[in-house]
Amino acid sequence: MVSVHRHRRSFTAWIDVENPPQVQYLLPFRQAFQAAGINTVITARDYGSTVSMLKSAGVEANVFGTRVGRGRLRKAASSARRAHGMRNFLARTGRPDALLTASRAAAVVAWRLGIPSFVIVDYDWKHEPITLHRAVPFVALLKSVDAVICSGGTMLREAAYLGIPAYSIFQSEIGAVDRWLEAIGRAKLIAGPDDLASIQLKHRGPLRRLDSNPDLLDQIAAVVSAGAVERPRETAGVA
Repeated sequence: MVSVHRHRRSFTAWIDVENPPQVQYLLPFRQAFQAAGINTVITARDYGSTVSMLKSAGVEANVFGTRVGRGRLRKAASSARRAHGMRNFLARTGRPDALLTASRAAAVVAWRLGIPSFVIVDYDWKHEPITLHRAVPFVALLKSVDAVICSGGTMLREAAYLGIPAYSIFQSEIGAVDRWLEAIGRAKLIAGPDDLASIQLKHRGPLRRLDSNPDLLDQIAAVVSAGAVERPRETAGVA
């Protein structure tokens, strides 16, 4: 098990969550940080079931921003307003020592304030979510199905990780992770109508997690912690 460097002074890690899939892969770092004696502050965007999923996990996030309609200018303006809100929030509560996120708005705030940032890039294209009667954790939902047919991205990868038959009908440029999952037999990329026959609709067997690196969570937490300490703190004012 990789241990995260414990700091003599108080150390705070900031985690920003923008959408439901990010709840699944960013929130576990909160527990890893806390186990290492690192304080955490969670911010989120009111998008889909993001906030309700965080509440279900016992997290009361500081919410900034919401879903906006189509259009680059509208999205850019919304992102700028969200960044401004988070910057003012940090001015009131104190500057964190490091940021872990997949959010552009949070990354911009960290850059402006000289906060070391660690950005997890997710190339997924977002679509309207399928709404259930209530918000449920994504992994719990996956465990209740026999197969997943989707347009690649997060859903494909998490299903493949759990050992659930996963099929991608995504027809644009395929990411390296999805191709690797197909290469090791964890996913099937449907390239056209001739491949539809490969979809097997039947009861699946037991879950088989892909634990090629069970220490990955602690390793990334260690990188964030050590990197923020070793990097010289830049001077930046908060307006």
